Amino acid sequence: MRGQLLIVSVALLTGAHAEAKYVPHGPWHQPWESWCSKNYRSENYGLGLGAGYLGEEPAPASTVDAMCMRLGRDAGKKLAADQASNQPWCQEAFEASLADGKQAAVQVVGSPSECSNAGYAYGVALLENAMRRGLVEVAGAECIAQYQEGKRLAAQHLAPSYTGDNLLDHCLATGNDDGSLFGQ
Repeated sequence: MRGQLLIVSVALLTGAHAEAKYVPHGPWHQPWESWCSKNYRSENYGLGLGAGYLGEEPAPASTVDAMCMRLGRDAGKKLAADQASNQPWCQEAFEASLADGKQAAVQVVGSPSECSNAGYAYGVALLENAMRRGLVEVAGAECIAQYQEGKRLAAQHLAPSYTGDNLLDHCLATGNDDGSLFGQ
């Protein structure tokens, strides 16, 4: 809004023609982003984003939020279309960050960043989906145990203690968030 006012003000002062437009930061930064960035909704958005980008059907969500799934899928399709002339760099950045996201590792943002960010969101969504569904072959037994511990702590209104292991801490925090939201 502030940028729009500045453009209009400059146009009025100089007599120039200016057009005020809302320009999002990227295909996944929209006004509804905060709604789809919390708990199971981010899983839905990330699953939709990855599936839309890859042109696949999304994995079944642990808890369905159709709006966030659809919005993610639309953003993924838009990203694929926008980056069609920028392959294989987009795919390379997507896949590298996908691997980071599946491990909840600190993301090293590749270029183009929008491809890297989409891959990371998809990887985290796959990880969270696996821990919520108890898919040991994807999330690992330790992650699922930490997820369950987080839910237990939330049910007892206790704060989790983090170890510094990004993966296990993410699993614990996700369980704690889910436990706070859904109960044990």
